[in-house]
Amino acid sequence: MLKVKALDLRRSLNGHEEFSASDGWLDKFKKRHGIRILTVSGEKLSCNAESAATFTSEFKKIIAENGFLPEQIYNCDETGLVYKGLHKKTNATVFEKTAVGRKSMKERVTIMPCVNATGTHKLDLMMIGKSKNPRCFKNVNLPLYYKSSKNAWQTSALFKEWYNDLFIPEVSRHLEAKGLPVKAILLVDNATCHGTANNFSHDENFKVIFFPPNNTPLLQPLDQNVIKSLKQRYRKHLLSTLLALCVNGNNDMVSALKNINLKDVAFLIVEAWNDVPRSVVMSSFKHLFSSIDAIEFNMPENHFVEEDDIPLARLYNLVIENDLTENEIMEWATGSNERSVLFETEDEIANDESIANEEGHMEEESRISIDNVIDSFNTAVEWAEENNLTSNEILFLRRIREKAVLKRLN
Repeated sequence: MLKVKALDLRRSLNGHEEFSASDGWLDKFKKRHGIRILTVSGEKLSCNAESAATFTSEFKKIIAENGFLPEQIYNCDETGLVYKGLHKKTNATVFEKTAVGRKSMKERVTIMPCVNATGTHKLDLMMIGKSKNPRCFKNVNLPLYYKSSKNAWQTSALFKEWYNDLFIPEVSRHLEAKGLPVKAILLVDNATCHGTANNFSHDENFKVIFFPPNNTPLLQPLDQNVIKSLKQRYRKHLLSTLLALCVNGNNDMVSALKNINLKDVAFLIVEAWNDVPRSVVMSSFKHLFSSIDAIEFNMPENHFVEEDDIPLARLYNLVIENDLTENEIMEWATGSNERSVLFETEDEIANDESIANEEGHMEEESRISIDNVIDSFNTAVEWAEENNLTSNEILFLRRIREKAVLKRLN
């Protein structure tokens, strides 16, 4: 389009006949003016900005009139999770015309996080699958709230059950522990699966407020990077688990991925949910408050700059054995072309590795192989699940195993 328009302008302005609007000219033009390609994502262009502004002002009045604190304001939202989804790109030589692949694994569950505006109270995740009683859940204490539906999606009956059985009791206990009045607001979008205000108990202390239609991308706090951050962290924990299962050649990548079941997904997504920082949550609620002084919102604009122990690109390449670029890794991890996590540069990575090598020479070689340690923790996790240990104990074992995996990478 740019090249065609350039030629049209050349004709209308009687420009040089030699000008051909070549690819080289276009590349240089884009570099001069800072033009880049982005994937069209989100639904903000379909939103009604006026109704969103009206809702925000009315919501601020409700907060002021009823004396609600940010600690008492909650938001929940559903998202689909293709829990075995992997990258569909790979490198190939000039002699290869196609890249041979396998049938993609499209198993999906619905995840519903819920959190308050200060990020101090994350409710147990709700996970919805197709199976009512998965065999892998037998004798396992799940760390989340699991329900089932025909298509693994939210329904009004399940949402009402979650509201009465989990939301009200958990929020009441949290506010009592904080010494605050037991009253709260739950913000939800107007999806039919959430029902209507008449479907909920008419308790004056608990209010359900619906966002206006077609305004979720502008108003929904969890859509402002919280869910994105949750999925990024889930995929990183998934890669660490796959690497642990592939230690000592016990499994190949495909076999390890096939062995991931709903029980593993439950623990992995809970680990990811626990890792989502308060700064991300708090920044996502900013637009709903009249004064940022009412809540500790003094956070940096870019809240994805935190350093991970192992950059996702390095971890992915070690597991998959593909030399993908960091941009391709982030496209897989976030589902977009936007680079939301800061990675180390090649020089920094080389410097880190040289420092690690120097430190390694200074230390005595460990008597215990790190691969044997990971194998041992694989056995320990399996034993804990079979013997009905608590979800916190199983999560602890999984976290130690992940530390061993990161140690192995270093």
